[in-house]
Amino acid sequence: MRVISIGDQPQSAVDLADKNRWVYTYTYLLSIAVLAHAEQSASRPVHCLMIGLGGGSFANFLAQKFPHWQITVVELNPTVIRLARKYFPIENSIRIVEHDGRAFLRKSGNKYDIIIMDAFGENFIPPALYTLEFFKLLKSRLNAKGLMLMNAWENEHLDLREIATLRRVFEKGYFIHQPQERPGNRIYLMGTEMDAEPVVKKRISDNFRKWNFPGGAPEKILAEMQSLQTGLNQAEPITDANVRALFEKDADQLDTFLRNCNHNLALVAACTIIVHRTRQFI
Repeated sequence: MRVISIGDQPQSAVDLADKNRWVYTYTYLLSIAVLAHAEQSASRPVHCLMIGLGGGSFANFLAQKFPHWQITVVELNPTVIRLARKYFPIENSIRIVEHDGRAFLRKSGNKYDIIIMDAFGENFIPPALYTLEFFKLLKSRLNAKGLMLMNAWENEHLDLREIATLRRVFEKGYFIHQPQERPGNRIYLMGTEMDAEPVVKKRISDNFRKWNFPGGAPEKILAEMQSLQTGLNQAEPITDANVRALFEKDADQLDTFLRNCNHNLALVAACTIIVHRTRQFI
């Protein structure tokens, strides 16, 4: 087993004895969610952007399952990139870009069929990648019928505001989670033109079997799928203007994230821990 951690929080892992086994629940959930994309073809080039590399295990899985996909991964931290390339199997076809995710989207005019947001620090999604303004930018980079997936951690203090923010940007969307793990990871499925829930569920189930994805059958997870638009939500969205106040209880860590997002790479201590913990599994 090889694991990359930031601080005390494991971020990515691969079982070297069985590389098709999902070590963490969230990667299994992401694999289910990605099958919601309307066009799953072994020959059509799907343009996929991932923000956040970790060990690269999920990007590698997609590259192996769909070799004609054009996969770009944006990762800010050069140490994470170096460790992933050295200790984790990563297909040569995967393009890895050292850049801040938000700045990359702002500068790049490219559009994508699938964008996967899987950027985490030790405890949070970086604030610059967690606001109304960022999600509007991200949506503008989706092709027609494009799919956006986001990995988030359930948090009773943030869930309503998180959903309120996403609802302001995406007219229709869903989220899935593992009911037995609460709190746990929550995977959002959103897009420019999302189909009705029964259509999405059937597409995922059919594609799961068509492409022989690993992990248990997805029906139990899909039975718990919830709509982003369910219920009345009058919570204030998270914006560039208020995100600092939202995280003010963790101001020191937030400052680190913000410096990181602005390319002031002040994560030497965190990087040291990553190296140490990775070597434990070599």
